[in-house]
Amino acid sequence: FVGWAILCSPHAQYAMQTSLTAEGEQLSEPRIPFVIMEGYRFIDSFKIPQMALCNFLRSIMGDYKNDNAYHNSTHGADVLQSVNSILIRMDGKQHSSADLDLFSVLLAAAIHDVKHPGRTNNFLINSKSDLSLLYNDKSVLENMHVASAFSRVMGRKKEKELDIFKFMKPDRVKLCRERCIDAVLHTDMSKHFTMVGQMKGLLMKNDKNPEKSVLGWEAMTYILHLADISNQAKDISIAEQWADRCVEEFFSQGDEEKELGLPVSPLCCRTETDRAESQVGFIKY
Repeated sequence: FVGWAILCSPHAQYAMQTSLTAEGEQLSEPRIPFVIMEGYRFIDSFKIPQMALCNFLRSIMGDYKNDNAYHNSTHGADVLQSVNSILIRMDGKQHSSADLDLFSVLLAAAIHDVKHPGRTNNFLINSKSDLSLLYNDKSVLENMHVASAFSRVMGRKKEKELDIFKFMKPDRVKLCRERCIDAVLHTDMSKHFTMVGQMKGLLMKNDKNPEKSVLGWEAMTYILHLADISNQAKDISIAEQWADRCVEEFFSQGDEEKELGLPVSPLCCRTETDRAESQVGFIKY
């Protein structure tokens, strides 16, 4: 759960610091005063109830399927931390006109693969699954992820103890949801090349006018997509583990596709896919 706590910063750091020392002793005073702790301070800016945010994140984390080799809660936390890392390195506040954009992209990272079944959109479409019928074969998983997340805090099935928007202004709630939908839908790999082209154009435009270089929300959606597929850019010891997990999940899908008499998706054949070549191919892709 600590991996998800960036959304609660610096309150999360303060709580952990004042709770226990390394030796397990209670601290009477925090080592670093709260007022100078670094963090996003979303809880203060948007009047988010701390318990509601913790409950919401635990609810989301619990609905990641941890029997998936790859798309599990560790992946969700990893993408959330990767988005945070990228924002810090590129000074995200410089390229966003509002804290709500930063909150939205980090929230989108947390929810981006919730309830993932460990199967791709193509599998769901080819098998004529209930989800593919519900979302008309369009970004099936991505639509499901964001709908599942927001149904917890909106609509008939709203759970009051999870309501992170309780004290947020209605126009901000509306915009935050729009931003999250946009960001999560852009994690659909079928949109990859379109996004790359758009970002190249945006960067070229900023190169011509560097003193007004503000990338805006479009860059935030690209950062989430980048973080979602960033495993090969991590330390080799970590990259290898994620590669093995990804390949195993693909193989599991391929096994089921064979059982169902469906076409075996690319990289999903256990007997024909080479692990190393699959990673090189993905990097080039």
